[in-house]
Amino acid sequence: MARLEEAFRDAGILTFPSLTDPFLKPTDRVRMLDANQPVEGLAPKRELFPTERDLQSFIWARRDQINEFRKRGLSGFQEQARLDSGRRVDILCMGFP
Repeated sequence: MARLEEAFRDAGILTFPSLTDPFLKPTDRVRMLDANQPVEGLAPKRELFPTERDLQSFIWARRDQINEFRKRGLSGFQEQARLDSGRRVDILCMGFP
């Protein structure tokens, strides 16, 4: 997929989302865009939130509505958790098989 994406990029074609996105599923729609004609309102996922705090707030407020969390058995959310090592994580959840 990386080679295909590189060939598209060399030809002036962008894909959204990226063909190498690790979360891309076979059922996802991939848009092919002219690299020289950006589409207003369409941004890579990493640019949808101006700050990490904005992304954290968005996820925290919707943690019960994001189906992907439940599908993976994740629950028991905690905001601003501190690990035994002393490192801090913004959002922590527990998963059980």
